[in-house]
Amino acid sequence: MPNTSPSAKDTPLRLTRRSLFAGAASLAATTLTPAAQALPTQGEPELTALGAQFEQALGDYRAAQRHFNACERRYLSEGPDPPPILTEAGPLGHLLRIKGSWWSARELRWLLKDDEERASWPEAQVAHAAALAYEARDRRFRRRIGFRAAERAHEGAIDALHTVAAAFIAAGAVAPVAGVLYGLTALPITPARMLALASACLAFGIGIHLIARISLRSLRE
Repeated sequence: MPNTSPSAKDTPLRLTRRSLFAGAASLAATTLTPAAQALPTQGEPELTALGAQFEQALGDYRAAQRHFNACERRYLSEGPDPPPILTEAGPLGHLLRIKGSWWSARELRWLLKDDEERASWPEAQVAHAAALAYEARDRRFRRRIGFRAAERAHEGAIDALHTVAAAFIAAGAVAPVAGVLYGLTALPITPARMLALASACLAFGIGIHLIARISLRSLRE
């Protein structure tokens, strides 16, 4: 199967698995930030400490996101483009299933094992050598701009933010979150407050679901 990724310089960045996690982290940050800012007034040392941890994790996440986005923009604008032999303009372009995609070395190896496409093997062998050279250039450029390191740092920041969010739940900090979101004060647990909490959780779940649907729809296009 041919590569489904568009040309870096001709097509805007598509949503990826990383975008999905980043969207979920942003949603969690938007939901929990008001409560984290209010926690020091609750008079509970554990929640106060969690508030500080959340602010630190949120700052680290935003810094990592800015750095990764900068690397991503540089890669899209300056990174090497695939040679024409791998694209629709090449001799194997008619076998590409998705417009704007190109052949990878891995996919060409599969093509060279497909007896039904034996007639295309000579062109595939030449294209495979070109793909190996292109992918080597691409890896060198990514290393030079620190792309993978920035990506790992961003993923780590997302994980850290999620860990702190889970600690909020474990420490019973969800109720103050709902209180801040719905304009309530620190009241004892009541049916009305539990309803508000359930509504907040439902809204959070729907948000993640919508982000996933958008991401999957984009990947299918």
